Amino acid sequence: MRIWLRRLGWTLAALVTLMSAAAFWLLAWLYSAQPNLEGDLLVSAALSAPAELLRDSQGILTIRAANEADAAFALGYAHAQDRLEQLLLTRQIGQGRLAEAIGSSGIALDRLMRTLNLAGLAESAATTLSPQNLRVLQAYSAGINQYLAEPDAPFGPLITLVNLDPSPWRPVDSLLWGKLMALTLSGNGWQEEQTEALRGLLNRQELALMFPDLPPTSPVIQPKPADSAGKAATLLAARPPFLRSLGASNIFVVDGSRTASGKPLLANDPHLALEAPGNWYLARIETPAGVRAGATAPAIPGIVMGHNGRIAWGFTTTHSDTQDLVREKLADPGGLSYVTPSGPRRFDLRQTIIKVRGGADLSLTVRTGRFGPVISDLNPAQQAAGPGATTTGATVTTLAWPALRPDDGSANALLDLNRAQNWQDFRQALTQMVAPQQNIFFADTAGNIGFISPALVPLRQGYDGATPVDGWTRERIWRGFIPFADLPQAFNPPSGRLINANNRIVGPDYPYLLTTDWMPAYRARRIAQRLENRQNLRPADFEAIQNDSLSLAARDLLPLLRATPVTGTAQRRALALLSDWDGQMLRNLPQPLLFHAWMAALDRNLLQDKLGALYAANQGWSYDRWRALLTRPSSWCAPDKTCVNRLAPALTSALANLAARGLVLEDMAQWRWGDWHKARFSHRLLGRLPLVGGLTDKVVSSDGADDTVNRGTALWPLDPISGAPLARGYQHVHGASLRAVYDLADLDNSRFMIATGQSGNPLSRLAYRFTEAWKDGLYVKLVAPETDRRQRLRLIPR
Repeated sequence: MRIWLRRLGWTLAALVTLMSAAAFWLLAWLYSAQPNLEGDLLVSAALSAPAELLRDSQGILTIRAANEADAAFALGYAHAQDRLEQLLLTRQIGQGRLAEAIGSSGIALDRLMRTLNLAGLAESAATTLSPQNLRVLQAYSAGINQYLAEPDAPFGPLITLVNLDPSPWRPVDSLLWGKLMALTLSGNGWQEEQTEALRGLLNRQELALMFPDLPPTSPVIQPKPADSAGKAATLLAARPPFLRSLGASNIFVVDGSRTASGKPLLANDPHLALEAPGNWYLARIETPAGVRAGATAPAIPGIVMGHNGRIAWGFTTTHSDTQDLVREKLADPGGLSYVTPSGPRRFDLRQTIIKVRGGADLSLTVRTGRFGPVISDLNPAQQAAGPGATTTGATVTTLAWPALRPDDGSANALLDLNRAQNWQDFRQALTQMVAPQQNIFFADTAGNIGFISPALVPLRQGYDGATPVDGWTRERIWRGFIPFADLPQAFNPPSGRLINANNRIVGPDYPYLLTTDWMPAYRARRIAQRLENRQNLRPADFEAIQNDSLSLAARDLLPLLRATPVTGTAQRRALALLSDWDGQMLRNLPQPLLFHAWMAALDRNLLQDKLGALYAANQGWSYDRWRALLTRPSSWCAPDKTCVNRLAPALTSALANLAARGLVLEDMAQWRWGDWHKARFSHRLLGRLPLVGGLTDKVVSSDGADDTVNRGTALWPLDPISGAPLARGYQHVHGASLRAVYDLADLDNSRFMIATGQSGNPLSRLAYRFTEAWKDGLYVKLVAPETDRRQRLRLIPR
């Protein structure tokens, strides 16, 4: 027995040694895998003239090229140098081939991608490209392929170890990025079944408390009174975090009548999941036609958000409802046909094979009906049974969504936007936008400002799109789309300003239904407060607004919290802390932690018993819901007229939960929000590996909350079933992926900040070069690096 124990011990020791050696080898490889950034390099004839790639000490790229296509080639080469793994991973995800890289844990996402057929739709969309845009995409692809073809290019170990496909890049691969962003930013379809379930559980009064009406004074882009409902979105649990839209971005613009320069200022900070490498890559592109500068995305041969020397533009999500779940009734036991008003109709069937690393190949049959693919087959129970295990009269759910059209010209819209010189060009480019619907703001050097929300937005027949619709009673569900001229838009408004923070964009007199589900307007209200009656505005003023961490939601709730009758010493200490707090969600304060813990406990106290199994999908930072339940007379907390009496027991629970995390209640004044509200930037691939993942993460304490302009959405801190504290509770997971302020008086004076850095190699000095500056609200300018030229690489065509 001792011999076997000794052998087992030696075996375990050998395994630990091997794993440690493998981890050391991987980290050493990463450290040495640095691209060549200096000298002259002969490249393919796809480049028509020499081009320069200049990088400053922070890795910010300036491209100097003879024309737009050559600039695209150079950008593709630079993206491959700094973000190759990100490029290849994005492509493999969009193609539904993630399981080839990471094994069975990628199957669920591959099923989704194959069911939606994003790769096939990208192939179809490629046929809509204009000749000019096709040339640009081909040149960009050639730049990536130039790097892939170099025998001594340091690909990095992940491509080999994680089985990423290094095959040549094609223009269609770039279009996949747009499809993935459309999926990320269009979430209504996934919440329709949850809304339907709530409507079956709650009465009308209770639904009004769950989803309270926005107040008439709630801001819109063009202010008008309204009575739309606002609530936080729920999403299909199967979608991975990086494809989940938490629905946030800020954008605001003022014209020259309110600035010190006499020209517009435009600020934009799109909010996405925080991860490494980040979504954006900063670049300045110089050609004889002019300068373009801003945020590029690895996979796209141009500026996604930025300026082109004449106009500046940025994006926020509308939260419009462009997706519908349509239930179809099966017409045969095998599930191969379905009922329509004109008789049975067969599903279109598509067979596909998912390859699984370390496992057997998986055969998938995708059914597609009149209105879209069958997505209920993604349900794990249905997967186990198989599509044929159905009965006549049973129903399946399909997804109708304009982004699934084969004639999607959204790529043309973005690339043409890079060339727009004025409002007319801007609007014309966006007539090609299909999905997702975004609020796209505009400012130009002539002094004009405006916005438009372009996309194909369905005109529904006899339903509002909030819940699934029965397809077997309908020949069609849509009668077309909102005409482009009627989409929400404004040009040079009398107020001299435009604001959006995902709040509603139209009033009740708008003749079309955009959604039943507008977001609360706390961030928009705060931006409006900061701009109110302000003149002589400067870029620094816009920077301060972007980094504002005051919570109007907390301010709305604080009077109720402070009036809570308590008896215990710890409870009195908590109220004393809140007595002079103004709602600032700053990382060096204890009050934000106390507030969030209290609200999480209150949410559970108010909703868990009422919602039962639906609670997990509806918990969240729903400030407007809590205020409604605490102040509006109802039977929700009967026999009490309101739920204000739930505050005291919720505070007791909150303090117990914080104590369970190791916090000392007697030291409450020494607590710090930033000790728990930390942004963790974890590499999407390396973060999955044992021993290595934590070594390559970057973690910073941060300000903000879900409702602040400086958005710092925290993970929910409590288990929905047991109520026990979750290990990652309060972690900052969603916020500003980019901050940009455009000065239309001098576009070189515009300033930017991304959350990570330019390099995708986590051991590069440039991987997290900007993270501390991002945390502290600092900015950089994208100007030619004449005084800070660290590296210069010259690409010379053969």
